[in-house]
Amino acid sequence: MPCPGTAIGEGVENGYDRFLKRETRFDKLKVKGKPKNIFVSRGAFKNVGRVAGFDVVASIFEKNGYFELRPETYPLEEQLAYLKAADSIFWEEGSAVHLLDILPKLNASMVLLRRRRDYLAMDNIIRNKSKRSEIYSEVEYINSRVAPHNRMSKLIKPAAFFEFLKKYSVSTTEGDLRLFLRNESLDILEQQSRESEGLSPSTVDFLRDTAVENEKFRPDLAYELMRLAHKARPNGLFIANKLEAYKKKRKAPDS
Repeated sequence: MPCPGTAIGEGVENGYDRFLKRETRFDKLKVKGKPKNIFVSRGAFKNVGRVAGFDVVASIFEKNGYFELRPETYPLEEQLAYLKAADSIFWEEGSAVHLLDILPKLNASMVLLRRRRDYLAMDNIIRNKSKRSEIYSEVEYINSRVAPHNRMSKLIKPAAFFEFLKKYSVSTTEGDLRLFLRNESLDILEQQSRESEGLSPSTVDFLRDTAVENEKFRPDLAYELMRLAHKARPNGLFIANKLEAYKKKRKAPDS
């Protein structure tokens, strides 16, 4: 609980805010050299609750000078130091947001990128622990049998989301949007193949044929498509041979 007599996400009394600063040794957290702009990522949890295509979104933030923070890879004290140092924080909605419950109010602007449109529990945490805040909630679940907290979702209007980012000086291009849409489709296909006994034969054929069509001009896309086709049809000789050829080409030095 953020404070005696309150629920998660509610504001705290000034006295308890001082208590949090003392207990986390807030004034002694080492912020020297830490980035001012942070994207808190669920990159390691793509198949247990993430917005499809967000690997590309993470790369867009990095291109715009943001540091991709994967909190689970750092000790707790280091996680808190990153948050203290930041002026701007974008959060992929997830349990990392609860780090704010043990911190005093921060002098940072924050944006929460929801993955569950109807899950409001973290909104107030962001609002109460930031200088300025905004919630982006235009997402919807993909069809899935997985429980909502682990379900993949997708942007309702990807182009509108990219325009939303520009409001925060996160620049994007038409190429970024195309790359996002491609990776979004791949993430959804992979998630659906995980949940079922396998993709339909016609879908596997489509993946195989599309990979071959793109192998000269878009080799990375061809590799990802053939990888999914091989996962669904591991005994397919043509698919296996093609995938092996793509792997060798990826490892080959630039000519």
